[in-house]
Order: sequence, then structure tokens, then C-alpha cells
Amino acid sequence: MKISKKTASIAGIIFIILMFGSTIAYTYLQGYRGLGSQSDTGVPTESIVNSSITQDQMYALLQKGKVVTSFIYNTGCPNCTQTKDYLEQFTQKYSSKLFLQEISYNQSLTNRTLPIVTVIGFQYTGGKLGLKETTLEGLNVTQNNIFNTYCNSMLEPPVECALGS
Repeated sequence: MKISKKTASIAGIIFIILMFGSTIAYTYLQGYRGLGSQSDTGVPTESIVNSSITQDQMYALLQKGKVVTSFIYNTGCPNCTQTKDYLEQFTQKYSSKLFLQEISYNQSLTNRTLPIVTVIGFQYTGGKLGLKETTLEGLNVTQNNIFNTYCNSMLEPPVECALGS
């Protein structure tokens, strides 16, 4: 069976139109239906919340390159106010890079010394990017330790990390 040049040209044009059409449809579905988008996870728009976030929300924040911090403290803790203020100020200053969830308890947690600061951030190991979790507890919760943990956990640390201030 012999195919004429005219039929082959028409078939070629149809295939080209189908390829462009599928590319446009794929782009539309990704952008407008939210396939692969983070908006459906209910990620908080604020950088500081006074409650726990879900694991899906945490993963979505990490995928956006944000360092996620949990601050667990006792409402009667005298030094916790200073730590809380420091964490809030640092988070507000670098709100595009940091997220803070504050969780208060009226009683102590078993086998844990409050306050607890847990930072989930990033680290390069063997040329690969991975997640790193650092927990500061009790007397180790100092502004200097928090600052160093943040500087070692951010994808793009601020200039003050290099200056050590």
C-alpha cells in the first residue's frame, strides 16, 4: 500500500497538533487543578502559629525550603518568655525561610525538660541535600544555641550567620 505525500503531510500535521495540544492540556491541569500543588494541604500563611501543624503541612513547608521549628514550653516557665520572644523575632525577620509552631503545656512532659526547641532543617551530606532534626532541651535552650542551629539548618543562611552575630 502506497501513501501519497499529501496524506503523509496531513497525518504529520495532525500528530504535531496532538503533541502541542497534550502539552497545553498538561500545563492547564498542573496549574489549575492543583496537581502537585501545596495549596490543598492547608499550610498556614503566617510564619508563627500557636498550635501543632500536621505532618503533611510540615512536609509542604519543608518542600518550600522553610526550616520548621517547634517550641514546646510550660506556661509557668519564667525564662520561656525570653526564648519565645527571641524565636518570634527571628522568625519574623526571616519569615520566608522560617516557620515557628508554639505549643504550650500547663504541666510537665514525662522524661522531658521544658522548654524544648526542635528545629527541622536541611544539611548537605556527601553532596546530597537531606533533612536534619536538632533538639535543644532545658538548659541547652539558649539564644546562642538557637542561632547556631538556625544557621546550620537553613538552605540560604542570612549574612549575620557568617558574621556570627
